[in-house]
This record gives sequence, structure tokens and C-alpha cells, in this order.
Amino acid sequence: MGRFGWPSALFLVTVVAGSPQLAAGAPLAPTRPSQLVNLVAATSCGAYGFTAFTIRMNPDATSSPFTIPPGYVLVITQLEASDLSGSLTPGTTVQIQLVDGNTGVWFGASVDTVVNPDGKFAVVGSVSNLVIKPGVLLCRFGLGPTVFAAVRGFLAKDN
Repeated sequence: MGRFGWPSALFLVTVVAGSPQLAAGAPLAPTRPSQLVNLVAATSCGAYGFTAFTIRMNPDATSSPFTIPPGYVLVITQLEASDLSGSLTPGTTVQIQLVDGNTGVWFGASVDTVVNPDGKFAVVGSVSNLVIKPGVLLCRFGLGPTVFAAVRGFLAKDN
């Protein structure tokens, strides 16, 4: 069951860049709970009309502004999107994409689903270790202001 009590689809999104590796050849993964990141799209994202992932949801249910610290990268592992307004056309296919708000370039990661008969949708998709460097404005593209979007991942040292 999905986050909202009704079934949600799970899609695997393959990113062309592939899975990054540590110098020793081990897969990139968080080593401490403090590295885990849960971001929500909450602010305007430049001239393209996207929404930027600039708010970090903390484990204690508070939130704080987020930027990638110097010397680190943000590794995205999951993308979630929903619209519970009931205003969408049932049966319509929707796609939410991760894009660079500075350039408008699509990172190759997205989630797709079909709007439910009640005009709502919720979807969670796996992302194959999409690496975002400091200075990149990570944004969501797709549908209007009633869409909630979140990304999950972790911070790792930039090699």
C-alpha cells in the first residue's frame, strides 16, 4: 500500500550514468544515519517554472533549508510524487522528472503513473544512484502546483 492508504506503483528508473563506485570498488552507500537525506520540492526553480528540492525533512519532523555541502555529492535513490487534489483527469498518464533548474537538462530519472478514477495519483520510484554535485539546482518538472514531490538519498564524499 502507498503512503496514502491506497496502492501506489513502484517503478525502477535506470540512470544512464550508472552506479558510482568508491575508489576501492565498493558500491556507493551511506555509512551513517546523518548522511540520509529526505528533500521536498518547495521553492521556485529559476526561469523554467520547475520546483526546487530545497527543504530537508529532518528525522524529528522539523524542516530546514538544504544545499549540498562543499566536498560532498547528493546521491538520489528514490523519487516520490503525488497529487491528492482530485482535479486531474482520470486515466491520464503523468510523468514527474528530475531536472537541473540552472540549465533545464533532464537527468534521465522520472516516475510515471496513471491518474486514478478519483482524479488523484501517488507513485514512488527507485533511482539508480543519481549523483548531484554542489551548485546544481535539483528540481522537479511535471504538472502543476498541486503536485507534492520528494527525493530521498544520501550525502557522500566527492571523490
